Amino acid sequence: MAHKHGIYTLLIAVLVLLVLAGCMAAQGLYPGWAAYQAAHKLTGVVFDRAGNLWAGGPGGAVVWHPDGTHSQYTQVDGLVNDSVWAVLAAPDGTIWFGTSGGVARFDGKSWQGYTKEDGLADDQVWAVAAAPDGSVWFGTNHGASRFDGTTWQSYTSANGLIDNVVHSILAGPDGAIWFGTRGGVSRFDGTNWQGFSEADGLADNDVWSMAAAPDGTLWFGTKGGGVARYDGKSWKNFSVECGLADKLVESIVVDPDGSLWFGSEAGAARFDGKDWQTYTQAEALAKNTQIVAWHPGWQGLALHWAAAGRLLR
Repeated sequence: MAHKHGIYTLLIAVLVLLVLAGCMAAQGLYPGWAAYQAAHKLTGVVFDRAGNLWAGGPGGAVVWHPDGTHSQYTQVDGLVNDSVWAVLAAPDGTIWFGTSGGVARFDGKSWQGYTKEDGLADDQVWAVAAAPDGSVWFGTNHGASRFDGTTWQSYTSANGLIDNVVHSILAGPDGAIWFGTRGGVSRFDGTNWQGFSEADGLADNDVWSMAAAPDGTLWFGTKGGGVARYDGKSWKNFSVECGLADKLVESIVVDPDGSLWFGSEAGAARFDGKDWQTYTQAEALAKNTQIVAWHPGWQGLALHWAAAGRLLR
């Protein structure tokens, strides 16, 4: 199971990017675009607060620095497992990796690994997210886990989680934690659980991505129903007919100008609240593109081709 993140005026023509054990740039595909192909597919990409670009995949983890240098990490260096599915740059500067063998934490110097033996719900970790209180949440094949730096606590359907397979996690504007699962969406405020499914208006029960927009609305990317928007009271769904590139939405990024970008296997789509614009392979956007990261210091969106590690920026 695999699925798993603009500049101020979103000049998508400004492109740079990546290598993962070697890359090859292909320019001239379309005016303003350039593609960079890595040796492995990429399943997690994120910028840290210093502007370093971190990525994960089946070959471990790699970081590119603003000066153009890069470093690669595998189990030999301390990564708990080389199959990386999610990457988090935490507010405290640490980098977290969700893998097929547990969770790894890197503070810039040393590594720390955590598995089921430590309290993690399951060693297959699909999602990692930071909460406002400083804790870190993990979505696994058998529930969600919270780690406050000392203690682990896990939650499953027995506690109120709508489904145990957790694909994505989001800290909402009000501090509540949202979980995108195979069976719908769950909201947890620290005490009470609330679940949402197709019966409530959700586009599709299998939720792969989530994002909070500046206006307070929450957006949910699904496996087969497109995107759902929730304003706290009602749901509105958007699919290919509305302007999405594909009904399977694997990633969502909020641009500083308030618009939203949706990554899918058929390309990317941008929605400014009124109009949709789609970018596909015809515009030199790599096939199977997911929008996975943004950082103002790099002046652009990082887009990645999950199938073969190609990136655009």
